Amino acid sequence: MKKHSFSILTGLMLLPATTLTVQAQDIVIQPYISGLSSPTTDRLVTFDASRSACYEKTIMAWSEMGHGTVFDGVTYACDMDGDADGICVIDGISVSEDTACTSWSDCLPTCSLDLLDENGLAGQDGVYDTCSLNGLPCDSNADCHNPIQTSQILNDLPCSYSWNVGGPGTVTDGSVTSSYVQFQYDDAGDYDVTLTITSPDLQNASETISVSANTVQPPAKSATFSSAITDATCDSGTCVGGGNNGQSCQDISDCPGGSVDLRFTTIPAAGVPRVYIYWGDRTRTVLSDPTLTTVASHTYAREGTYNIRVKTYDNGHNKLNYTTTDSAALSVTP
Repeated sequence: MKKHSFSILTGLMLLPATTLTVQAQDIVIQPYISGLSSPTTDRLVTFDASRSACYEKTIMAWSEMGHGTVFDGVTYACDMDGDADGICVIDGISVSEDTACTSWSDCLPTCSLDLLDENGLAGQDGVYDTCSLNGLPCDSNADCHNPIQTSQILNDLPCSYSWNVGGPGTVTDGSVTSSYVQFQYDDAGDYDVTLTITSPDLQNASETISVSANTVQPPAKSATFSSAITDATCDSGTCVGGGNNGQSCQDISDCPGGSVDLRFTTIPAAGVPRVYIYWGDRTRTVLSDPTLTTVASHTYAREGTYNIRVKTYDNGHNKLNYTTTDSAALSVTP
């Protein structure tokens, strides 16, 4: 599942004290949604976003100052002013331009070898090493300020939810403005569903998934049929109908088989765009969108009893099989 976040950098705040404190805030929004189709109810899908995140992240950074209260009330910042390298600002005053910075931390006091001994060499063993701000002796930067430490605080926000379920239907549980909603679509099919989460300051993030609204219970069998049988005959020495249609005959025994006309007497209200008729003699006929006036005709070459099977598909792709158990008209004896 995809995750998205939107962040706002609210800036750095320095608190004057022997502890230098920096506060940065981010608004984090991470939609995480699932869509589960019901195994028992038609076209019902449950959407859950309870695992989504919407919170404010506060990062605290500090550095304990060395040498007592020498740095009380001193604040540090880096004024970028649109340049790649900024200028350190200490207590609101810019220092010399040769003190370049890219972050406020570049402006903290450092331990410098700024004095030379009598031989013109840099001081050794810390004797001539001093802090850059106040000139006090030092052996390392840690004597001028302790290493920076950080921590973060996460606070949940009262964010709002908005679902776009992608199609018409009915909410059966939950709400489209909460993290949970159960929705029954009017029609079976595939839908793109989008959740948008909005923070109190109107920042937002969205996620879209695809779901299938399935028909799990096939409709009841509601089609009915009628059949009309026409036996082959021997008419004036020629077979009419059956397997020997058009051939010469002496009597009816020379003209086996016959034909059957099959039609719907009722059709489901949803329609049956595709119908397969299996005639029982290893042949079949395919009908598209039949009506009550549609007639499917078939000729049997031999006499006998044939059990017809009809398979229908409706607009929801539901398949139904009709046999002689469902309709006596599907058993024919030409």
